[in-house]
Amino acid sequence: MGRPVVRETISDEAYRAGLMSHGLPEVMAKALGTLYLASRAQEFAIVDPTLAKVLGRKPTTVHEVVKRFLDAQGA
Repeated sequence: MGRPVVRETISDEAYRAGLMSHGLPEVMAKALGTLYLASRAQEFAIVDPTLAKVLGRKPTTVHEVVKRFLDAQGA
């Protein structure tokens, strides 16, 4: 899209503090932080066949969604 992308890694504490500085209650900030803990532990890498059964088709990966979006943008 013509703009540089900068990846910045921050600590879990800084993430929670940032959320709370924008008015999110501490309990919610801690809950959202657990998503990153789970991600680092590879808990989202597990593919359960239940979703395909519920959908009646193979689930679409994030990679596929982003690729379709970028292709539609002519990127």
